[in-house]
Amino acid sequence: MQNALLSFDGRIGRVCFLVTNLIALVPAGFALLLIASGSAIAERNPHALTEGDRMLVLILSLIGLIIMLGVMWVAVAITVKRLHDINMSGWWTIPLLIIPFVAFFLLFVPGSVGRNAYGEEPGDGVFDVGAKLAPANVASA
Repeated sequence: MQNALLSFDGRIGRVCFLVTNLIALVPAGFALLLIASGSAIAERNPHALTEGDRMLVLILSLIGLIIMLGVMWVAVAITVKRLHDINMSGWWTIPLLIIPFVAFFLLFVPGSVGRNAYGEEPGDGVFDVGAKLAPANVASA
């Protein structure tokens, strides 16, 4: 599972892409909460902050930043893998992440059938819920 979230190799399907992005909202929200808490402490009276308050603001902000960097790494990795699934270079991640909401098209474009330049078609792995829910599989069950 660690390799699935952190590496840039391989392919993932649309359902995995969606589920992973939704799950990533939890640590991202927690990180933003930490940063906002630090900002609230700093803004309450910036000239009367004690040394302890300044240290708390710094620690909260650094922890939030570290968490956000981890979430961003995972977001880039799964976006690259989703692009690989539609037989596109991972370098297309750059414009997709810079321009807001453009990456949503990755939820609607079906992946390449069979093997492509980036590997095998996503199978029944840990995150491949879509293959198990496909109508063909339900009818044969």
